[in-house]
Order: sequence, then C-alpha cells, then structure tokens
Amino acid sequence: MDIENKDTKFRVFDKYSTGTAWGEGAGAVVLKPLDKALQDHDQIYAVIKGGAINNDGASNGITAPDQQAQTNLILKLGKGQILILVMLVILRHMAQVQC
Repeated sequence: MDIENKDTKFRVFDKYSTGTAWGEGAGAVVLKPLDKALQDHDQIYAVIKGGAINNDGASNGITAPDQQAQTNLILKLGKGQILILVMLVILRHMAQVQC
C-alpha cells in the first residue's frame, strides 16, 4: 500500500509527515459497578454514563476510516443524552497522513 514512513523522522500530526509508523501497544482499564466501588471505598476517577460502538463493515479498510461513520457514532452518543463535551475523546487513526 506504500503508506510506510519515507524517512527516519516521525512527525505525528505534522504537515511534513511522510507515512505510517508501525508499532504495537496495549492499554487496560479496570471497570467496576459504581455501587460496588462505593461499597469498597475505592477512589473513583470517572463514572461511565453510556457508550456506543459502530462498524459498517463496508469501509475502504482500517487505514481509511469513514468520516460519516465516525460522525454517526458521535451523534449516536448524543442521542443517549451523554454530554459529549464533558469528556471529549478524539479518535485519530494512526496513519500519519499530512494534516
């Protein structure tokens, strides 16, 4: 597909970016029901009021996310009366395209 970085400098979100930097990573979040966390006197950093996920199964591929599908997902969250501006999570595909 010829999307690999063309040089040794990775310029994430930069107009001089020349391609993708391949890599792997992992993250974990431990979730617990609110009533159980309160009962256990846990430190509570956030309460998840709702969520949404989508996949149309017909996009160009993982390296070409569908802008309309991402917009629809945000709108779906809004219909659940979630205040999107309280915690804005920006999903940025890791393909280092020029911005």
